[in-house]
Formats: sequence, C-alpha cells, structure tokens
Amino acid sequence: LGCKVSNILRYYFIMVSLLWNGVDAYNMNLMLLKVFDQGVTNFTMKAVIPSWGLPVLAIILILLVDNDAFDGIYIDCTFR
Repeated sequence: LGCKVSNILRYYFIMVSLLWNGVDAYNMNLMLLKVFDQGVTNFTMKAVIPSWGLPVLAIILILLVDNDAFDGIYIDCTFR
C-alpha cells in the first residue's frame, strides 16, 4: 500500500508541475505578445482548476482501468 500511494503521489505531482509549466508559458504569452490586451479576469482561479484537477481525473481514470498500475516493485518502490 505504501508503494502504491508513493507512486500515485509521484505521478500526480509530476503531472501538476508539467501543467503549471504550461500555465506559466500561457501567462508569459499573454504578457509578452499581447501588449495592449486587457488580460484574463480571474486568471489564477482559471489556472488552478485545470492544473490541480486534471491530474486527479487522470489518476482516477488510470485506477479504474488498471487497479495495479501504480503497484510498482516493492523492493525499491519504483514504477513498473
């Protein structure tokens, strides 16, 4: 159980960090290329929901398809 939770959290935080990099790139695009644009209202809230929510949905979907996907090797708790 410990390896499974560890692998789920590892997978989740990797996906979250990648999505936040995408949000940061989009925000830089808005700031640098669209100089005279008014910006996006509530940008932080619009960025938080997909960045933290999509990885949860992906992990739930993976667990529904294959419950043993995050078991790993119990010797060193790595992905299989």
